[in-house]
Amino acid sequence: MDLLLNIVAKYGLIGLFILTIVQSIIPPIPSDLIVFSLTLLKVNPSLATIVSTAGLTIGSAINYYVGLKGLRKIVVKLLNRKSVAKAEEIIEKHGVKAVFVLRLIPLVSIDAVSYAAGVLRLDFKKFILASIPGIAVRMAVVSFLGYSIPL
Repeated sequence: MDLLLNIVAKYGLIGLFILTIVQSIIPPIPSDLIVFSLTLLKVNPSLATIVSTAGLTIGSAINYYVGLKGLRKIVVKLLNRKSVAKAEEIIEKHGVKAVFVLRLIPLVSIDAVSYAAGVLRLDFKKFILASIPGIAVRMAVVSFLGYSIPL
């Protein structure tokens, strides 16, 4: 985690943008934790929300494509098999509305939702249009929460 904080401290919002994209593709640490930690350092929470939403949206599009291309075996290795299966089940039942709602829940992997949407071949435009506001709300809550904690 120190490495991530050092990257963000050194490169600021550009570092956050790159980290959220990379984190989406190779998910060792939840994006919520990255954004929360950054705003604890008193980075502007509005800018952190915008930048992290942009990075996570790009990462989500890449993960959607991975799922779409049938690379489920890779996905399951990167993420918990149960979280991917659960995301697939929920999205299959509720469609694109589930993408928006799942984006709002901090304990739900943004990556698992994206992979599942690709595997299930949701319409990409609808997927992105549901993802952006869900990710933005989630990142705003995390950003402003981190910023509001005095150090």
